[in-house]
Amino acid sequence: MRVIWMGFLLLCSLVVAKPLDQEEFVAWPDWMKSEKFSASGFKLNLTEQDKKSIYFIIHSMGNDSTLTLAFKSGRLNKAGKEIDHVPTLQFLAYIFTTPDLIQSMVKIERSSLWSDLMGSKKKKGVAAGLQKQKDNGELEKQLKGFSEFTHGDYKTLEAMAQKNDWDGFVRSLIKSNTMGTCKLEKKEK
Repeated sequence: MRVIWMGFLLLCSLVVAKPLDQEEFVAWPDWMKSEKFSASGFKLNLTEQDKKSIYFIIHSMGNDSTLTLAFKSGRLNKAGKEIDHVPTLQFLAYIFTTPDLIQSMVKIERSSLWSDLMGSKKKKGVAAGLQKQKDNGELEKQLKGFSEFTHGDYKTLEAMAQKNDWDGFVRSLIKSNTMGTCKLEKKEK
C-alpha cells in the first residue's frame, strides 16, 4: 500500500497545477472519503470550510511571495480564526494527505515562515496545538492511527512526542511523505 501511495504522490507531483486563488479548492476523490481510507480508526473529521481554510493558509504560505502574503494577511488571519477549533492532528492529517499541501510544507520548512507555522509550546501554532493534545491524552490515543493515515513513521513520531519535539514531529511527517520526490523538488529551482 505504501508503494502505491508513494507512486500516487510522485505522479501528483509531476502534474503542473494552475495557481489557486482563495475560492478555488481541490476536492477529495471519492475513494479517499471511504471508511477504508480511515486507517486504524483515525478519521478525518473536517468540514468542507475547514478544508478550504487549511488549504488557503498552507498553499499561500508555501507558494506566495512575502509581498503577496502581506496583501493577503487579513484573509489569512480570518482563515486562521475559522480553524481555531480544529485539533492539530486533524489539521496535519489533512495537510499530509493532500499532495499540493505536502509540497507546500516542503517549501514552508525551507523558509522563514516555518517558525510562524510551528509557533512554540506556549504560543499559538502547531507546537502549542500538539502539546495541548498530548496534555489531554488525545495524542497518545490517536498517534498510531494518525501515523498510518498520514504515512508517517510511528516510532519516530512517538519518540518526538515523548520529547515534546514538535518541530521534529512535523519534519518527520514531511520526510515520510516526500521520499522519492526530493529530486523533483531540486529540479524546480
